[in-house]
Amino acid sequence: MAATIRTIEASKTEDKIAPSEGTASRFNGLMPWITICAVALGLLTTGVTSWVIYDEEEKVILKEFEAEVGERIDVLERELKLNIQSLNQLKILFDHGGDVSSADFTLVARHILVRHVGIQALEWIPSVPKDKRAEFETLRQMEFPNFKFTERLKQGVMTAAKERKVHYPVYYVEPLSANETAFGFDLASSAERLKTLTESRDRNVTLASGGITLVQENASQKAFLVFLPLYDGALVTVEDRRAKHRGFVLGVFRVEDIFRASVLQRPLEFVNFVISDETDGKGDILLNMGADPKGETFAEDKIFRRTLNEIGGRR
Repeated sequence: MAATIRTIEASKTEDKIAPSEGTASRFNGLMPWITICAVALGLLTTGVTSWVIYDEEEKVILKEFEAEVGERIDVLERELKLNIQSLNQLKILFDHGGDVSSADFTLVARHILVRHVGIQALEWIPSVPKDKRAEFETLRQMEFPNFKFTERLKQGVMTAAKERKVHYPVYYVEPLSANETAFGFDLASSAERLKTLTESRDRNVTLASGGITLVQENASQKAFLVFLPLYDGALVTVEDRRAKHRGFVLGVFRVEDIFRASVLQRPLEFVNFVISDETDGKGDILLNMGADPKGETFAEDKIFRRTLNEIGGRR
């Protein structure tokens, strides 16, 4: 913006009155400053106007960003909920009473896995007292001669499980391929898993583990387990639950697989997604993917955070 400065003329009858030489000189001397001030004022006004427009545009962009991210989080939550609820179909199978064959388990599990690609595996984890271990191992060896209860020495290396008061082996697993290492794994050999198992059994509630690295995992992807306890007979007290506990239907969920199975897989340029478990106050990272910051740090005022609904006792 620029200001146009004109000389002033006044008339009296028909004679023109000219400014005195001194007045004209002073006026002419002020001309550059008047012009500079006018231009400076124009630039200032333009700058303020531009800043206001930019600020409003940024607010609109941030609002759209939060709406987009919020929508994707909603979809992720629904996907998680549907995946976990699918365990109830296996629970119904066991609730009919009697022994459930591996063929029946496989049939129902495959049906679930076709519809929920974010599930790594579905498992049956029976509660096996130590005096029943040999019986359970022998029965499974009729189909898989090398089957035995195992525990982990180190990642990917398994050995025969030590004797325990109660064993919680992976007795059925679907799919077996890609999960062979977990087949027979005694969850009671892991203090962290056993803690969640015990709480789930005693409270008769579906619980999820924290983020873990699976015994069958070859990559660095984090997963979590969901335990759904099963019982025989009526339950009133904790003692009833312990005495009548049959075992668990277990779902193995890999966070990145669920993320990719949802519409969240549609990329958002320059957006990084992080999912963390805040249950224990540690903020364990379960997923960190999206835009590569390339050494850059994200601006704090451009970070959008939202707490997911509780999942299996985790938040």
